[in-house]
Amino acid sequence: MNDDLDPDLYTYAAEAARIVGVHSTTLREWERRGIIRCLRTPGNWRMFRLGDLYNLRDIRQDEQEAKR
Repeated sequence: MNDDLDPDLYTYAAEAARIVGVHSTTLREWERRGIIRCLRTPGNWRMFRLGDLYNLRDIRQDEQEAKR
């Protein structure tokens, strides 16, 4: 998946975790704590907005670079 995709599209938790660079369990915990929001499908699957994921990924990268 690349950043050229519409940021208003949604993806499932496993792909969302890959984009951000964390385990899906971490992403679910962040959702529970209100760090990132998601939609739920009728089957109760979490769907995360790509734009939110790209922003969170960029913040994490900036924090990691600041630690160097």
